[in-house]
Amino acid sequence: MCEAGRSDDWRCGEGEQAVTKEADVVSSTGTVRRGFTLIELLMVIVVIGVLIGILLPALAKARRQAKKRQCLVEMRVIKSAIVAYHMEARNWPDAANTAEEYSGNNAAVVGVLTSSVPPLLDAANLRSDSRGVLDPWMIPYRIRVDKDHDGLLKGTADPLPDGVSVTSTSPESQ
Repeated sequence: MCEAGRSDDWRCGEGEQAVTKEADVVSSTGTVRRGFTLIELLMVIVVIGVLIGILLPALAKARRQAKKRQCLVEMRVIKSAIVAYHMEARNWPDAANTAEEYSGNNAAVVGVLTSSVPPLLDAANLRSDSRGVLDPWMIPYRIRVDKDHDGLLKGTADPLPDGVSVTSTSPESQ
């Protein structure tokens, strides 16, 4: 019996069988062709499919966590801008408006913050439309201010630390 792989140009004599690996195919001329079998190829595809099945939920969870983190950061930035405006101007943004809550449309408050000199809020880094600044789920942030300076939202016992509350009304932000 002659052995495969001992030399690059080996030949087997008549009637001798070459010792080959499982996936090796010996042609009628005595040359060895190496390749994958169909079963091996299918197993590789199955393994890749399982890995993708494991990774996709993890990536989706990471994306949700990133949106939550982004939402928290943006709420802090908006609140800090409102507090800074109040300390500088001795008035709340949009003071002509008697509203204490800007749920569906916070554009008036955000407009004052972005047009102040120097601008207290950089709108270029935030998502916005005609309703004002939007959270990562494209819902306007809920901005509540304490216009009568009693530390509470008017008509409730809800405390407003620093006189301002900025929240997201999206259920995914909780």
